[in-house]
Amino acid sequence: MRACVEAGALVFPERGGCGFEAEARVLVDWLGKGKRFYRAADGGEVNIAGRLVWLLSRVRDAELIALMERRLKESVSEQ
Repeated sequence: MRACVEAGALVFPERGGCGFEAEARVLVDWLGKGKRFYRAADGGEVNIAGRLVWLLSRVRDAELIALMERRLKESVSEQ
């Protein structure tokens, strides 16, 4: 934070960003185990790969993004 202030830039983290990363880690794990859908709170089915694609632009951790991309590519080649 100190470096941001000294550089004259103030950056606020995206609200709930940690939640996005936690969700992405769980979904990456499930996709790696062959799970394709999960039941949402409203009872509808959510496509894991589709949700991971949506999360890609919201996750900040570069290693997690690389893992998400790799797992998504692997899931497509398995089909």
